[in-house]
Amino acid sequence: MAKRAIENALKKDKIMDTFKCEICGKEHEIYTGIETPEPELIVEFSDEEKEKRVKEFDGTYVVDSKTLFMKGEIFLYLKGDEEPYFSWPVWASFSLKDFQSKHDVFKEEQTIELDGVLESSLPFYEKTRGLKSKIFLNINYDYSTIKIEEKSEIKDDQTEGITEDRIVSLMQKLYHSKGNKKFEKPFATRLAKEIDLAEKKSLSKNENFLIDISLGSILFQIVHTEMLEINNENTNGFGLHLSFDESFKSSQVEIANFKRQDYLKEFNYHNLDGIPTYQIDLGRNKERIVNLVSQIIVAVYEIELEFVEVEYFEFI
Repeated sequence: MAKRAIENALKKDKIMDTFKCEICGKEHEIYTGIETPEPELIVEFSDEEKEKRVKEFDGTYVVDSKTLFMKGEIFLYLKGDEEPYFSWPVWASFSLKDFQSKHDVFKEEQTIELDGVLESSLPFYEKTRGLKSKIFLNINYDYSTIKIEEKSEIKDDQTEGITEDRIVSLMQKLYHSKGNKKFEKPFATRLAKEIDLAEKKSLSKNENFLIDISLGSILFQIVHTEMLEINNENTNGFGLHLSFDESFKSSQVEIANFKRQDYLKEFNYHNLDGIPTYQIDLGRNKERIVNLVSQIIVAVYEIELEFVEVEYFEFI
């Protein structure tokens, strides 16, 4: 699920660890650290090309014997605070020749400064990849420290510090990357269309599929009944799969809401790697699916239907 895809580096001593979302009205966790993937250039190399052009040393890459790609951290501070509030692991690149020219100084002075560029995209800032940066390497630390130099929103936040309102603004962008989008067509109409599509393209061939019910991140899913843990009869229809990771405060609220609903008794409980999971086989009763999904969104997740996205994915 999407929630577990985000590294939770939450620091309990911070001034706030959750916030009330102005977009969906829910209480969300604040993530003070979010892992970013390896640079696109490294990932996109074929195995053959990577063998010829890339050398790796303890998670650091040298490409074409010219450019060094290294992991670093971007720190953001609350105004007036001496300890960083956000610490984001990112990737940066700089000239290998420049690094080698300062290697002796590195040993003597412990810290060196290099010109480089940011190689990571952050979900709550626009166009961060390629921003000119200063890379600070300290001989006593595995990660470098990165300071953005090029005019940008992230440079302003790094230079001027952030406020509680700014924290909320950044987190809302993380949770709702598509913004406060109201769909023109009613949710029930959009969901019925995706159900019809899944029936036509997947169920007709008895193939697996997913229909994501989401608002920035996935809330829960409609799946082929063969994907349900509870399916012992090999039925070919629609099922609901809800999971609640109780390490998240928002999930604790959601599961409490769920347990108050009359339809709880219709669901089967399953423990999936320690995550409470509830599933139900709804067969081909499309009207029942639309009604139940709509009820769950409003009563369990406390979200207005017109903001919720629904999207069908077939397994190829």
